[in-house]
Amino acid sequence: FAVLDGAGGMLADNGGPVQTIALKDDVSNPALDAGDDAAAPDIDASGAGRDDYRDVANNDTNISDLGALELQQAEIASLIVTTSDDVVDAFDDVTSLREAIAYADSLAGADTITFDLAVGDRTITLGGTELVLSSDVTIDGDIDGDDVADITISGSGLSRVLNVSSGTADLDALTITGGYASSGGGVLIANGATVYLSNSTLSGNDARYGGGIYNRGTATLTNSTLSLNSADYGGGIFNFSGGTATLTNSTLSGNDARFGGGIYSFGTATLTNSTLSGNTAEFGGGISNSGTATLTNSIVLGNTAVNDAEVSGTVTATNSITGANNETAELVFAVLDGAGGLLDDNGGPVQTIALKDDVSNPALDAGDDGLAPETDASGAGRDDYRAVANNGTDISDLGALELQQAEVASLIVTTSDDVVDAFDDVTSLRE
Repeated sequence: FAVLDGAGGMLADNGGPVQTIALKDDVSNPALDAGDDAAAPDIDASGAGRDDYRDVANNDTNISDLGALELQQAEIASLIVTTSDDVVDAFDDVTSLREAIAYADSLAGADTITFDLAVGDRTITLGGTELVLSSDVTIDGDIDGDDVADITISGSGLSRVLNVSSGTADLDALTITGGYASSGGGVLIANGATVYLSNSTLSGNDARYGGGIYNRGTATLTNSTLSLNSADYGGGIFNFSGGTATLTNSTLSGNDARFGGGIYSFGTATLTNSTLSGNTAEFGGGISNSGTATLTNSIVLGNTAVNDAEVSGTVTATNSITGANNETAELVFAVLDGAGGLLDDNGGPVQTIALKDDVSNPALDAGDDGLAPETDASGAGRDDYRAVANNGTDISDLGALELQQAEVASLIVTTSDDVVDAFDDVTSLRE
């Protein structure tokens, strides 16, 4: 027995309608899995079902215990999420994301949480309470290895989704949506905390400060998109004083706020090959900056505001388009959606805004190749647009998505491969 009362087991409240005597949780206990399953009732005196005790076979393949109360053995803690339910139950033999996070927090060092969920069961809807990350942890939502988010985490409009209170969180291939809070509807990054967000989408989150992200620590976004988030300050991102936000190959579209439709920053914001378009605000449709903001190889264009449609405040822009030279969204983007470029599936892990395939487009081959990442947000390499030299010999485009120009059709076969690919710059016999 688990606890003795004199010579016998202790009668106690172990759940169910009556008091019972609990069995000892020990592999050497001869009462465990020793019953005849055919003769045992389906449930015990507490109403619980039969439970197979790991590494015990006191009666061959039978799993029912002896006595009135079945021992419910706690599940083995795991970093592999096997249920989309937002539940904490040590006896249900499945691991929720909340349980995996708690387990990671209990371990020393950095840990990685992965998912083993079937197609159609990959949306985790929180039950009204945010998930708190307080240790060094990676949450990898890419189940099939293609960098595309397979896991969606939703706050269902009842709570913030993620609160990174300390440590370093690496969030990869996730869709974060439905978050609601006063600060950081999707993700809150506390002072001293660090977040690396890659191949991910934050969409449909709401807060007063930072609909998508509220940052007081260090936020690094790569190949990610923030869309349709809303706030009073910083529809997509609110970067507080002391916060550092670095965006590469990232897109902000359709976000809305009073100040800073895309980004509202008091801290340090650095954007490289990023696109902000279609965001709205009263002040600073694209960016409202009161700190230090730097744009490199980026586009802030096609945003709307009562005051300062693209940029409010001082921003240092190098090899970037902010409308300061009378550039228009119609000239730069392939398809318009209202005032800005259309956010769409252009390949890769997240939605992006495509550039217009036109020799007069000022965004083509206008970047600094030395500062541009080798690939764009879709994973494609840089492509030299023919007959365009908007920045000397540099070939990288501005913004998050490189325009892949179709090859010139030819009667000269330059590859022995039997392939049809309009973008591989070689001509097959079939072509």
